Amino acid sequence: MSVLDKVNYPSDLKNLSIDELKELADEIRETIV
Repeated sequence: MSVLDKVNYPSDLKNLSIDELKELADEIRETIV
């Protein structure tokens, strides 16, 4: 399961670690491009 799949609400971001946030950013970039 990707990090992006775990995020349903903005408040979910508060529960992520720094590494998970970096992975999430990579997944968002990949989705956009």
